[in-house]
Amino acid sequence: SHVWRAEASDGDEQTVAAKGAPEAVVDLCHLAPADRARVAAVVDELAGRGLRVLGVARGRFRGSAWPASEHDFDFEFVGLLGLSDPVRPEVPAAVAECRAAGMRVVMITGDYPATARAIARQAGLADPRDAADRALDVLSGEEMASLIERMGGLATIAPSMREIPLGENPEAFRFGERLLNHEFRLMVFLTGVGARALLEVLETRFPREEILAAWDRCVTIVRGPKPHAVLREWGVHVDARAPEPNTWRELLSTLDDWGALQSVSMAVQEYGQPNELLYEELQQRGAIVTRVPVYRWALPEDLNPLENAIRTCVRGEFDALLWTSAQQAHHVLEVADRMGLKIQFLQAANRCVIGSIGPTATETLIEQGLAPDLEPEHPKMGPLVKLVCEAGLPIVARKQLITKD
Repeated sequence: SHVWRAEASDGDEQTVAAKGAPEAVVDLCHLAPADRARVAAVVDELAGRGLRVLGVARGRFRGSAWPASEHDFDFEFVGLLGLSDPVRPEVPAAVAECRAAGMRVVMITGDYPATARAIARQAGLADPRDAADRALDVLSGEEMASLIERMGGLATIAPSMREIPLGENPEAFRFGERLLNHEFRLMVFLTGVGARALLEVLETRFPREEILAAWDRCVTIVRGPKPHAVLREWGVHVDARAPEPNTWRELLSTLDDWGALQSVSMAVQEYGQPNELLYEELQQRGAIVTRVPVYRWALPEDLNPLENAIRTCVRGEFDALLWTSAQQAHHVLEVADRMGLKIQFLQAANRCVIGSIGPTATETLIEQGLAPDLEPEHPKMGPLVKLVCEAGLPIVARKQLITKD
């Protein structure tokens, strides 16, 4: 957001304006669910034509003490901008030539999914849906390294965590029994992989059709696009989706928009480490919350790559560190502490450019003593790599100069 005050303005009145991802701007305006749905429909229509869509909002503010958060400005939703940035005419032929030579063509983009699919079609990709969805999903370590190297960097990939499903999961089975008994009014899905894992567990005891029908009877709210896609695949409706950057705060705001949570019986599909701050806020609102754990994060079985990366960082051989989840910070510092290098690692890491995938990771990094320098507008790996490679050089030069002084 930006704030202006004209010299000839009446007193201390200031104009506030914001632009950005439509879902983020809609969230700033605190639109009702029905209005959000109407805006989302228009965004989908514009994006399907290959336009890059921005939301615009404005407001007025009096006084000299600005609010602590953008959400405290009184924004009015102005509308949407559709920007045309067509593929160059020679691109489809180049894609076809690469494929004819046996090369795999991958499109990496941080665009809205429908925009990405339309651009993929313009570029001559044979299966634009797969191209866009893969680009907007999670890059593997090899793909991330390849992208960094194509942009002139030298990548070191150090896995720091793995998912472990909860095989014996009595809590999930108790949840299943209560779900089929119609005891939940509201269901919250936090991740797509967690939703799939939960269904797999429940299917060992209950009929799949009954589980999906029971979920479809609930008010269903999801944290982001991945659980939304999974539920859509299953034919389960979604009442609301938290906007980007898809943190627990946006999820909580989406739940508040739905209605009063007092005495509402709700179940939350957990992922990894439980978010206690979310549960505290829900309890303060009087919600009756049932946690449904599906999997937990564990350290990799082979710690050698991570330990070697920590030693390399301490020796000052990295220019940038990219963090793609909050849990990574906990695990990396846990291993550094075991090695007796936690303090040295923190000092060396803060001399690097630190790139964070999004607000949740940024918040955790700060709590752990690491100060992120860069965070992409869209919390995706592709945009993170691109941002750090393009904007990181002057930051690392400045940090190195400060260190020498």
